[in-house]
Amino acid sequence: MFFLVRGNCDVFKILTTTVPLYVATIQPGAMFGEIAAVLNCRSSASVICKNYCTIAGLQIEDYFMIAMRFPRLAEKMAKRIQANYKDPMTNFFMHRFKNIDYLANLDERIIEEISFHLKVVIYQYNQEILAPGQLCDNVFFIMKGVVEIYIQSDNNQVVIDYLGKGSVIGQYSILGREKTLFGMRAVMAGTTSILCLGKDTFETMRMKR
Repeated sequence: MFFLVRGNCDVFKILTTTVPLYVATIQPGAMFGEIAAVLNCRSSASVICKNYCTIAGLQIEDYFMIAMRFPRLAEKMAKRIQANYKDPMTNFFMHRFKNIDYLANLDERIIEEISFHLKVVIYQYNQEILAPGQLCDNVFFIMKGVVEIYIQSDNNQVVIDYLGKGSVIGQYSILGREKTLFGMRAVMAGTTSILCLGKDTFETMRMKR
């Protein structure tokens, strides 16, 4: 994690387009990178210096050593993150997650923690997302665009549905190791943005249920 000592930085995040979205300008005294460190997930934002900056860093190994010595610190850091970071992607996920019936009663704090492990993937028109016969390693939440669902019949592809914003796909396929019978393709002109919940995070979440 990092601490801005001098200068100003802009924070950008990829949400529903390939163009990074401006989130905020941070001032001296601000901290960034703590989400990735505390929750052990990938960084979801870019921080760009606007001018000459002095930045102090704390290695993740050193943070964990401090957290082991002062366990309440890690707990307070996690609560601070959950209280202060509510971007559009997190809000979208919090509402749509309840569409997964068998996880609808999961504690909201766990859902918020999971939201920081999500990845936004942007697909171009006619780009395949998942092919029939592949293992489903994600639960897909459509944030923007349209997804065509199809099956393979002999040498033909038969379209069985079109799904749009707010739809959830793969919540049952991810439970097992069977190959999917259906395929998915982005079919909206422009781009389709999908929020992906990976299988590893999904399994960790089920254990906390």
